[in-house]
Amino acid sequence: MIKQMKKVCYLLIVCLIFLQPVSAFSSSAEEEIWMLEEAYVAGFRDANHDIVIPIWHHQFIGWPDSQSRPVDKTGVIQYLKRVSPVPASWSFEIERQGIRISGDTAVTHLMLHIYSNQSSRKNLESSKRVTHTWVKKDSEWKILGGMSAK
Repeated sequence: MIKQMKKVCYLLIVCLIFLQPVSAFSSSAEEEIWMLEEAYVAGFRDANHDIVIPIWHHQFIGWPDSQSRPVDKTGVIQYLKRVSPVPASWSFEIERQGIRISGDTAVTHLMLHIYSNQSSRKNLESSKRVTHTWVKKDSEWKILGGMSAK
């Protein structure tokens, strides 16, 4: 019995040693992607097209909730310029629902809450579910695909 306990303890120690760097990497990559999600939404709000457009992968396809069908990068740029031509005064909150990273691919799920006043989060205007698929290209994360739904 003691021999089996020693084997189990040894196995647990080995697992903890080898899993620690992996989880640290995941945490770092996860935080990087969540920060990009924040910058992405802020870029939309601020009509900062120079921030938003480069986040999309050149082969992007996505389905904004206000569109009748998915759009490619050209279509989503037109959408951005139509819905965000000038900075807006709304504020937002991203409620993280989940993230999975596998190699150079990540999927995020979030609830985006939009408030009508930029200085407070008291007047909830709308909420939507958002999913993004991210790919890492040349050490930068880009959105390859996405979908939003109310």
